[in-house]
Amino acid sequence: MLHELQLQSVQTKANRQRVISAVCHHIIDWCRGTGDRKVCMMTIVQRPGHISDRIYSSYPAVIDQTGNISVVYNSETEPSIIVRLYRFYENQQKVRHRIRMFLNNTSKQTNNE
Repeated sequence: MLHELQLQSVQTKANRQRVISAVCHHIIDWCRGTGDRKVCMMTIVQRPGHISDRIYSSYPAVIDQTGNISVVYNSETEPSIIVRLYRFYENQQKVRHRIRMFLNNTSKQTNNE
């Protein structure tokens, strides 16, 4: 049981470090721009395909040096971006599930004590 808690603690620290790293990379992208490199950004968009205006979501984007975000609308021609987005969402779901399970187990242990 102790080994399992230590393992969960290590996983939680690793996940936290990934989140911090991702946030730092986003801030760097906002400040310096991305050049020709496309990144996935959470933003407000105006009708990308058949999605309503002002939906917050993650889209392939390019950021210029002044911080202006431009959503890349021709993602159908770039399947690698779609695959990366899918894998990103899949990993996010796994991380959320692990966090939920950890919190549920922690609260059950606290209630039993």
